[in-house]
Amino acid sequence: MSWLGSPLITPKSCSMWSKVSLVSKSTERAYRIYVYGFILIKHIPDKGADLLEKALDVTRGLTLVFTGNGKGKTTAALGMALRAWGQGMKVLILQFIKGGWKYGELKAAEKLGPRFVMQQMGEGFIKGSNDEGLELHRTAAQKALKEAQQVILEGAADMVVLDEINYAVHYGLVDKRDVLDIIRSKPPHLHLVLTGRNVSDEVAEMADLVTEMREVKHPFVAGIPAQKGIEF
Repeated sequence: MSWLGSPLITPKSCSMWSKVSLVSKSTERAYRIYVYGFILIKHIPDKGADLLEKALDVTRGLTLVFTGNGKGKTTAALGMALRAWGQGMKVLILQFIKGGWKYGELKAAEKLGPRFVMQQMGEGFIKGSNDEGLELHRTAAQKALKEAQQVILEGAADMVVLDEINYAVHYGLVDKRDVLDIIRSKPPHLHLVLTGRNVSDEVAEMADLVTEMREVKHPFVAGIPAQKGIEF
């Protein structure tokens, strides 16, 4: 029997395990960690702790979504990307809508070296579904999608952030089926982060984590303009 990719020695029966009612995958995983950790350390005292530590260190690539009408979606993704970079991982951020503006994160990325790459591939703000430049946005988004597909297929990064791709799907710039295919086909180790409002039900269903940002209060409402270091 194996757990998280590591061989384990387990008893043929475990009454405590059989009596537990598992309510979710996360509950099951947590319980396995507890039971198997106990077994390893008790029955293999000289190596059990090391085996458990190695098992816990196995990477399981997650699909994470930040959506909702509140501020903080890209900000959350950037924070996660920075954390991954700090752990020695290779990070690629592709921005599907943003373009033209020199955001603070672009300047920061330049200082983080080759393991942290951020590419603005959009045409800028979309005014709505009647935007006259929608075709230009579609061409740019398709190019970003192909870049994402290639990097993910090659396994060239440990974390890929598809910033504002939910907007791109919502406005018909990219096909939702292509995004679902990316999620299905990504390498097992790769963490995939998708941001933007209006995430589709199908994408949310396939994700491991979905966080919805809800606007409670915003300085724009009080007439405060965008602030350097906060919005850009």
